Order: sequence, then structure tokens, then C-alpha cells
Amino acid sequence: MRKVIKYSFSLVLILLFASCSTSRLKYTQIDLLRPAKVTFDAKIKRVLVVDDEGKRDYSKFIRDSIPYFCVASVAENLQMKSFFHSVQLAKENTKGKLKNDVTLIKSLCKKYNVDAIISLSSIGCNYDKVTNSWENYASLDMKLSTFWNVYTADKSLSKELFFTDDFSWEVSIEDLKKLPNVKDAYVDASILTGANVVERLIPSWEKQDRYFFYSKDKKMKQAMDEVVKKDWQKAISIWSKVASNKSSSAKLKYHAHNNTAIAYEILGDINKAVFHTDKAIDLYYNESISGKKEELVFEDLLQYKDFLLERKKEISLLKKQLANE
Repeated sequence: MRKVIKYSFSLVLILLFASCSTSRLKYTQIDLLRPAKVTFDAKIKRVLVVDDEGKRDYSKFIRDSIPYFCVASVAENLQMKSFFHSVQLAKENTKGKLKNDVTLIKSLCKKYNVDAIISLSSIGCNYDKVTNSWENYASLDMKLSTFWNVYTADKSLSKELFFTDDFSWEVSIEDLKKLPNVKDAYVDASILTGANVVERLIPSWEKQDRYFFYSKDKKMKQAMDEVVKKDWQKAISIWSKVASNKSSSAKLKYHAHNNTAIAYEILGDINKAVFHTDKAIDLYYNESISGKKEELVFEDLLQYKDFLLERKKEISLLKKQLANE
């Protein structure tokens, strides 16, 4: 297990239930751990962040500091995440030499005593100022495109990555002077880009919404009481009885299977979540279930099943990225 970091594959549930008075749909937010764009071997514990951008062809005003702020932000945010045992920022700019120089890669790894190098090989910047009198706003829109490389001295990992980050500052036309000047905006954007890059380099948390059905049915009310307590097994047991009860309507069974699928996802049992999603989908098709809330959830269910199937692959990848195998 990597230093400090302690991830769990069970989902963090934030009970922010809300419902429309007529829809009887209650939603909650879950924090979901998503895999990174790079899988670092467990032996990679110390990394070096390097500014390897070569040619600097900036026009109109000097922006040489932008790459520095970007790599410094990456180093700082990686340090705060504690995913690696140590993170250092190289003092030198390697000026585009790393990609074709194995000797230099090994030399830097030895000099800083690191296992891998994360380098910024190129950064592109552009901006646009917009004034919209009709809608009474002015904005400064900025885009940073960055190319990154990951190297190890033993050549066990070599990865090239490309990211695009967009930023916008907007004010009313009356407050036009409050827009940041372009130089300051570039500095802010480069720092924010560095933070965004880190979210892609290591596993990160993402908030997602899930919807539960709630009705006046006694059993469904009991199940939702258990949801509030986070007693998922009890809730599942109650929903299972509703789904298997011959006297339950097709619509009520549809509700129960939908809710059960979400509960199993929260428990980390993706196979059972898929099973109950399929059951809900089959009921909707075969029993001609109607209702605005049912239709709304059904549209999500089709995408939800695809997500769950992809999630199985993600969990396997996450185990490798978190060195849990």
C-alpha cells in the first residue's frame, strides 16, 4: 500500500436526500474513486517533476514563467495528495532533451534519488476576450494545452499524455474593469492546470448522483429508513421481499430492483448491481410501466448498466494503481 493513502472501494454516501413533492424520487450523492490515466508500479515511490519544455515561442508579452508555475503546481499538489512517498521539483529545465536521452533520464533519477520522472514537454496557451452587449456580460476565456511524459530509469514505464484545460472569467459589462489582466490570468490558469493534471495522474474522487424510488408503500418506507441509517443489507432484504411478492405491482417491483442495484453498488458488489439493473430494465420493457418518474429513471438505468460494466474494469485497474494486488 502506498504511503498514507487509504482508499476503500465501498462508496462514501452523502445523505443529501431531496425529493420533488410529486415525483417521489429521492437522490443522494456518492463519492466514487476513479482510476488515473497512468498506472504507476508499486515500486515507484519517489518522483521528480521536470520542466522539459523546449522551444519558447511566445508572442506579444513574456510568458516564460507559465511552464514553471504549471510544473510547480503539479509538484505541490502531488505532495499534498501523499500518493507517493516523496515528490520533488527539478531545479533545472531540460529543454526538450528528455524524450530522446535515456542517459539524461537515468542521470536525473540518480541525482534526485527518484524512481520516475513526470515531465512537461509542451504547453500551448491562447485566450479570447468576449463582450456581449445583448446579454450584458464580458468574459476572458483561456485554454491551456499540455503534453506530459512519464519516464522510469529502467524503462518499465513510458507514457505520453495530452490534456486540455479551459478557464473563464465573466463579469457584467458595467464591471468590465474587474476582469483580470491577461498576464495574471495566465498565471492563475497555469496553476489551476497543474492541479487538474494531478487529478488525472493519480486516482481521484468524483461526485455522482443516484436516485431512489420512495412511495407510500409500507415496506418501501421501511427500506428508506434503513438507507438513512446506511444499513444497506436490511434495505436490500426489504426491497427483495417487495420484488418477490406476487401481490406487488410491476411498478413497485421496478422501484425495488432499481433501489437494490444502487445499494449493491454502494456495497461494492457490481455483479449484483448489474443483475438488479437488468431486472428493472426487463420489467420496464415487458410490463409497459408508465409514469414520468419511471421514465426518467429508466433513461438513466440504460446508461447506468453501461457504467457498471465499465466500473468492473475500473476496480481492477484501481487495485493495480493502489498496489492492493
